[in-house]
Amino acid sequence: MAMDMRTMSIELADEVSPLSVSAMRELAISVRTLQRRSSARAQQGSLERLASVASSGDNPTSNSTMLRSMALLAEPLDVRAQSSNSHENLSVVPSREASPKPRRRSAPVVPITSWLAPAVSEHPGKSPSPDLPGALARLIRAGKAAKTREELELAVDKLRRALDRMQHSKGGPAKRNILINLGLCLERMGNHKDALECYNQSLDILPEEDRQTKAIIHQHMGLIHEAQKCWSEAENCYLAALEMYEMLENPQGCATCKFNLGCLAVNQEKVGDGMLYLEDALAHRQFLSPSEVHLAATYLANLHLQQKRFTDAESLAALEVSSLPYENDRMTHVEAVHHLALVLIAQQRTTDAVARFDALLDKIRADLKVLRPLVHQYDEAGRERGGSASVSPCRATESAGGVLAVRELAEAEQAYLRALDDGSVVCSAAQQWHKAIQYTQQSLPLLQNDGDAHVKALRRLGLLHICCDDFKTALKYFIQEREHRMRRKEEVEYARASYYAGHCMVHKGRNESARDMLQEALVICRRTGLHLLEITVLHELAKAFCNMNKPAEAMSFLDEASAIAGRKGHRREKAKTLLAKAEVHMLCSRHLNAIETLEVALVLCENNNLHDLAAETLMHMAQVHQGMGNVDEAITVLQKSVHLSLEDSRSSSSFVLSGLALLGELQLTKCRPSEALSCFRRAIELSKTKPTPTSVTFRLQFGAARALQHLGQFIEATQVYEQALATARMPGCVGGKLFPVYVNLATCQLEARHWDTALVTLTAIDSAEVRVPAGEEWYVAFLRGQVRFALMQFDIARQFFQDAISMLEREGSTGTVHDKAAAHMALSRCVGHAGDEDARQHHEMLANALLASQIQTR
Repeated sequence: MAMDMRTMSIELADEVSPLSVSAMRELAISVRTLQRRSSARAQQGSLERLASVASSGDNPTSNSTMLRSMALLAEPLDVRAQSSNSHENLSVVPSREASPKPRRRSAPVVPITSWLAPAVSEHPGKSPSPDLPGALARLIRAGKAAKTREELELAVDKLRRALDRMQHSKGGPAKRNILINLGLCLERMGNHKDALECYNQSLDILPEEDRQTKAIIHQHMGLIHEAQKCWSEAENCYLAALEMYEMLENPQGCATCKFNLGCLAVNQEKVGDGMLYLEDALAHRQFLSPSEVHLAATYLANLHLQQKRFTDAESLAALEVSSLPYENDRMTHVEAVHHLALVLIAQQRTTDAVARFDALLDKIRADLKVLRPLVHQYDEAGRERGGSASVSPCRATESAGGVLAVRELAEAEQAYLRALDDGSVVCSAAQQWHKAIQYTQQSLPLLQNDGDAHVKALRRLGLLHICCDDFKTALKYFIQEREHRMRRKEEVEYARASYYAGHCMVHKGRNESARDMLQEALVICRRTGLHLLEITVLHELAKAFCNMNKPAEAMSFLDEASAIAGRKGHRREKAKTLLAKAEVHMLCSRHLNAIETLEVALVLCENNNLHDLAAETLMHMAQVHQGMGNVDEAITVLQKSVHLSLEDSRSSSSFVLSGLALLGELQLTKCRPSEALSCFRRAIELSKTKPTPTSVTFRLQFGAARALQHLGQFIEATQVYEQALATARMPGCVGGKLFPVYVNLATCQLEARHWDTALVTLTAIDSAEVRVPAGEEWYVAFLRGQVRFALMQFDIARQFFQDAISMLEREGSTGTVHDKAAAHMALSRCVGHAGDEDARQHHEMLANALLASQIQTR
C-alpha cells in the first residue's frame, strides 16, 4: 500500500480557498470588499483616502462600519431646506432627485474636499449661510477641506477653541454647526468617544422639529457604535433614525436605515432579522445607491445560500453584478462575478461559473487592448513636448487626458489580475484543477514586480499540480518558490516550500533528495517552533525512508512526531501519526500490528470527537483486512466508515465517494453485483451535489458499469461505459485507464449483439491514446475473433483466435488455464463452421483437457 495520506488537501484549502458558504460570507464582509463598494457608493473621490481613513479599525467589522460611515459622509447635499433654519440641517442623505447617477470611470474625479459632508445646507464650493459669522464660516470650511490627519487635528483644535468661547451660549445655529462639524472631523479621525459626545450635545440643542438633522446624526452614531461592536446601542440609533424618517415620510432615509439595520443584523449573525431588513431595503432599491444595492444583494445571496435556496441566491448574485457594471467600477464588478460564480458552483453549474469568468476576462482584455496604445500615445506626446517652455491649453488637455488614461490602465490591469485570481479560486472550488492552473499561469508574468503575490502564485501552481497528480511540474514551482523565499530571507515560508518540494520528490521516487530537503526543513521547524509543520515533515520523512526500505528509521521519525503531538496536545496529529504507523506495518506485512495500531487510533478519535479521522481509521482497517483476504470483515468495517463519514461534515466529499467506491468494488469481488450497484449509484447521486474530481467520477462510473455487466444488463452497462470513456478523456484522468473501459465496452456490445459498434470499439484500441497492458494482448485478439465470428467472417475469426492462443502461450501472459480452454473452444467452433472437422475435434479435445487439468488441480 503506497504511503500517500494526501496531507496536501488541507494545505490547498488554505491556499485556494475553496469554497464554502462561510467563506463566501467572509468574502462579502471583508475590508477589501467594503472599501471598493463604499468608494463606488460615493461615486466620487479617492479609494486610497477612504481606505486610509478606514484603516483605524482593527477588525473587518469595525472597518466595515467605518467605511459605511465614510460613504454616508460622502453623499452630496440636498439644496432644499427642510425648515426655516435651513443652514442648520445636516443634509447628508440626499433626496431621490439629488442623488448622483452612476458615472463612468472615465469621468473627471471631484476632489475629496468638495464632497465631504458639510454640516450646513449648501452646495460644495458655495459660501456658508449668511446667518453665520465670516470667521466661523471659514473655520467650518477649513474643517471640511481637511484631508490629512494633521489638517484634521488642526481643524479640531480650532473648532474646540471656538466651542470654548461659546460655552455660555444657549445653543444657537453657530454652536450647533460647530458641534456637528467637530463630530464629523473626530469621526473621520477615528476618535469615536469624542465624536459621540459632540453628536449627543448637538442632539440636546437641536430644535424638536428638525428631525431630518437628528435622523442623520443618529445614523452616524449608529455606525460608530457598530464599529465599536456595541450592537444594542447601534440598533437603537438606527431605529431612532428610522422612526424620524417615517415621520418625515422620507423613503430614501427609511431605505438607508433598513439597509444599515440589515448589515448590523448580519454582523451579529441574526439571519432572520437581517434578511427581513435587507429584503425591505431592496424592495425600495430605487432609493439606495448602487453600492448599497450591491452590498445588500451580497449579504442576502449568502444568507439564501446557507439555507440552500439556490434560485433566490442566484437572482440576488445577478443583481450584484448588474447593480455596479464593469464600466462604473471594475474591481467591484469582478468581485460580484466571483460571488455569482460561487453561487453557480453550489448548484453544480461549474461550466456556467467558468464561462462567466471567461467572458469577464475577454471584456477586460478588450479594455486593455484600447488603453495600452492610448497610454503609449500620451507617453510619446509627452516626450515630444518635454523641452517646451510653455504648454498650450490644448497640450494641457492632452496631459490631463494622459493622467486619466494611465489611471484607467492601472485599474484595468488590477481588475485583470483580480479576475484571474478569483477565477483560479472558483475553479479550485469546483475542482477544475486544469482551468485553475490556466488562470494562475496567465497571471504569473504580470506579478514579476510584486514579490509577495508572485511567490504565492508559485505555491498555488505547485499545489494545483499536486491535485492533478503532476508531481514533476509541481516540484518545479516549489523549487522556484524556495529560491525566492531564500532571497527574501523568509525562513518559515522557506521551510514550507522545502516540505512541499520534498513531498513531490517522494512521489517521484527521488527519496534521497527528498530526505535532504525535508531534513533542512526539519531544522528550521525546530529552531522556529513550528510544531505542526514539524510533525508533517516527520511524516514525509517516514514515507521517504519506507520507500528506501528502511522501516525502522521511518518508525523512529513517527515516534518523534507522536511525542511532539502528545507534548503539545495536538490530538488530531497524534491520530494521524498512528495512521502513518499502521501504514508502515502494512508495508512490512505486519497486518496484526497494523490492526492493533488502528484500534488505538480509533479509540483516540472516538474519545476526542474526531469523527472524520475515525472514518479514515476504519477505512485503513478495511484495507488491512482486504490485504489479509478477509473481504467480508473488510466490507463490515468499511460500511461503518462510510456511515460515519456521511454523518460528519468535516469529511471531504472525495473521501466519502472513495469509501463508497471501494465498498462497491469489494462487493463485486464477493460476486454481489446488486449490492455493488447500490453503492456505486448512491455515490454517483452524491457526486452530483458536490464538486467531484474527474478521477473519482470515472471510478464510480466504471464500477457501476461493471456491476451492470455482472447483472447481465448489457445495454445499460454499455451506456455507462460510454460515460466513463468520456470522463476518462477529461483532464485529470490517466490515459492508461482507457483500456479496461474499451474491452469491457466491447464485451457488453458483443453480448448485446451490437457487433458493428463492438468492432469500432475494438479498432479504437489501436489508437495512440490507449495503452494495452503487457500480457493483455491476447484478450483483445480473442474479442476480435468473437466479433468476426458473430459477423460470420470465419476465416478472419480463425486467425484472431489462433493469435490469441499463441499469445496465451507466451511468458508473462495474464491468461488463465480457463482462458486458454475458452480460446481453444472458440477456435473449435470457428473451424467447425468452416467444415474442418478434424481441426474442430482437435481444439475441442485440447479445451476439455485443459478444463480437466484445472479440476484435478483443485
